Amino acid sequence: MSYVFVSCSMAYSLDFRQQVFKVKQKEQLTFQELSYRFGIPIKTLFRWQQHIEPKTNRIKPSTKIDMEVLREDIQNYPDCYQYERAKIFGVSQSAIFYALQRLVDFELFNVCLFDTYANSENI
Repeated sequence: MSYVFVSCSMAYSLDFRQQVFKVKQKEQLTFQELSYRFGIPIKTLFRWQQHIEPKTNRIKPSTKIDMEVLREDIQNYPDCYQYERAKIFGVSQSAIFYALQRLVDFELFNVCLFDTYANSENI
C-alpha cells in the first residue's frame, strides 16, 4: 500500500510533535502507520526524530548595505539596474534585490503613485 501526500508548508507546534511520538511509542506504530494516521509525510517524521523543535525565522539586518545610502542612490539614479547597484555597493545582485524589498514601504509607494498620477493629468 502506498500513500501520496501533498506537500504543504505547514508549521506544527512542538506540543503536537511530541504528542505524535508519544502515540508512536505507546501504540508501537511504525513510521508508515504513524504517517498514515496523522497525515504527515514520513520524511517529516524522520526529520522530527532528529530535531523535534521547530526552526525559528532569523531576522537578519543588512550588514553591508547602508539603507540610507541605497535610498539616495535610487533617488539620484532611478534607472540603474540591480547588477549595477551591486557593483557600486560591492554585494551580489540578489542582496540588492532583498534590500530593495526592505526599502520599499507604503509611504514611498504612495508618493510614487501620486507623482505619476499628477504628471499624467498635466499631459
